[in-house]
Amino acid sequence: MKNRIIFTLIIIYFSSITFTIAKSSSLKLNYITDDSLKYTFSTVSSLFLQSPEKFKIADDAVNIRLKANKIWIIFPAKGLPENGILLVKNSFLDHITAHFIKDNKLIELKESGDLAPFNYRDLPINFPNFFIPKNTELICLEIQIKGPMKVPVEIFSEKEFITDVQQNISLHFLYLGLIILTITLTLTSYFWLKESLFLYYALSIGATGFLTLLNFGYAFQYFWPETPIVNQYCFIFYLLTTFHLVFIEKLLLLKKYSKWLYFTFRVFYVVNIVSFTLNTFYYTTLVNEIVFSVFCIGALLPLFAGVYLFKKLKRIEKHTISFFLTGSISFFLGILIHVITLNGAIPLNVFTDNSIQIGSAIEIIFFNLAILSRLKLFKLEKDSIIIEQKHFLETEVMSRTLELREKNILIELKNKELKEQQEQLEKIVEKRTSQLIKLNKDLNDRNFRLEQFANITAHNLRGPIATLLGLCELFNEGTPSDPLNAKVIHNVKESSLKVDGILKDLASLLDHHRNTDAMMEKVKFEKVCLEVIDLLENEITASGAVVNYDFSETAFTPAIPSYLKNIFFNLILNSIKYCKKYLMPTVNIKSYTEGDYHFIEFRDNGIGLDLTLYREKIFQPYQRFHLEIPGKGLGLFIIKTQIESMGGKISIESEIGIGTAFTVALPASISAEYKEELSLKENN
Repeated sequence: MKNRIIFTLIIIYFSSITFTIAKSSSLKLNYITDDSLKYTFSTVSSLFLQSPEKFKIADDAVNIRLKANKIWIIFPAKGLPENGILLVKNSFLDHITAHFIKDNKLIELKESGDLAPFNYRDLPINFPNFFIPKNTELICLEIQIKGPMKVPVEIFSEKEFITDVQQNISLHFLYLGLIILTITLTLTSYFWLKESLFLYYALSIGATGFLTLLNFGYAFQYFWPETPIVNQYCFIFYLLTTFHLVFIEKLLLLKKYSKWLYFTFRVFYVVNIVSFTLNTFYYTTLVNEIVFSVFCIGALLPLFAGVYLFKKLKRIEKHTISFFLTGSISFFLGILIHVITLNGAIPLNVFTDNSIQIGSAIEIIFFNLAILSRLKLFKLEKDSIIIEQKHFLETEVMSRTLELREKNILIELKNKELKEQQEQLEKIVEKRTSQLIKLNKDLNDRNFRLEQFANITAHNLRGPIATLLGLCELFNEGTPSDPLNAKVIHNVKESSLKVDGILKDLASLLDHHRNTDAMMEKVKFEKVCLEVIDLLENEITASGAVVNYDFSETAFTPAIPSYLKNIFFNLILNSIKYCKKYLMPTVNIKSYTEGDYHFIEFRDNGIGLDLTLYREKIFQPYQRFHLEIPGKGLGLFIIKTQIESMGGKISIESEIGIGTAFTVALPASISAEYKEELSLKENN
């Protein structure tokens, strides 16, 4: 612990020497207070030339704290760099009016300060600055501020100014870089470990970084350059220091280790908020003194808490408290140097002006180490808890393992039995479900076709029946020998034949649906084909048609013979009926097998059909697409019904002027499932 404190003091001491030696020459500033507002630049310059002893003298900076709200600073421009730049290194000065005088006359007037727009500055940097006009003999600065009167004034040549700005910006942004890096690592650790201490630390460091930007004028420069009125209320941002105290409270576990310190911190939060709020909206010298005291206590309180807990808990959290105390002492020393500087006890230089940031940077480093130490302690505690839980669980598991082992054997046997039963049931249910789904689909399709057929049949019956009724009205019952009666009777006969044909078609279709008792058997394609060719001998001879067949690849198929014969009959007859004029009809029939189906292909060179128009209607009842050729439009509907009743399907390819091809697919074998399906259909 002692070594860390000595190391910190050495760093601060040598930094002080380095920054103090860096500037060997000084600027003599003559100043006079003016709270009564009785002076003007001309009276001040005249008074300085006539009675310089009435002015107080300061080197490089006027630092009188709260002794005045307005002062005049005057100094000769002789010996200053040509084309020099005047820099006032205090971003909180409300109004700065620079009077450049020659022969006791004003040659140029410039304004700046945190209540003037940022673009009033000659150079766009964080501190107020002015170009010194040529031939200037006296420079008179009029300064106003509500707060500590600290006015560091420096004169630079252009080259020196660039060097100074670069050094200051490098120092500040190195510090801000450390803050950003710390916030990034802290938030990453928070999202990784879900430890709230990291979140409080990120808020604390973020508040410190923002207040640094505010103190050195970067917030005005980058966040609200066109709204200087914000600077009038900027002290409200110092409420962010509360985050720093909250983090320290969580780090030191005050609620756990010291109730009265925990209560003290809570009270101080309220005091901190009230004092800075009053200083923002109700500024007086007394309020400013209170804020100054609160600020000092806020730096001393964490240090006191660390020392108290170090004595109480050094055996438990020795490293955490040690790192915390080292960081707190560094920050406290930085604030102490800054406070002593504000009171004018030590000169203002780059080090004393940045002492808080230097102390804060060292504090951040040691606070990081403190957090790592705390996490290590957390890990040890968690490991200890895990070991205890593991031992307890092992004992508990061992005691239950023997008990469960016997039960597991019984359960495994029972599970095996249940699993076998479940698998059997699943197979039965799956099989039955697939059958029912297919049956339901077939029934829906058939019902739809029957409904469609019934509608069409009813429509077709209306015409002949209406004709019959009309003819009955025309029949002359009073004169049976009337020549008109003979014609009426002839027409009645024709209409009756039409009705009879429609009823026969309906009976035939219903027979196809009911004929489930027909047995499937092994049928030879060639035998069926020759029988159909023999039946169509007259049509083939009359048309000169040629029927070619090739059943060499697949000679047999399971089918209902009468259905298969009707399929051959209708498809060959259609090829002959719908042939081209002056062209001999040719029908090519072949069979082949693919997968689980036997295929029979009927291909002709007839007139063809436009499937883009008629594909959806081709297998519907009473659909005729070539009205010049006689027919009922039932053939394709019937053979599709027969094919589907055997578990098959039919497809068509056709092109106008080229020909038509029908492909019939029948199952290659009669499976047990199909037999069960037939049985289900019979029951339904």
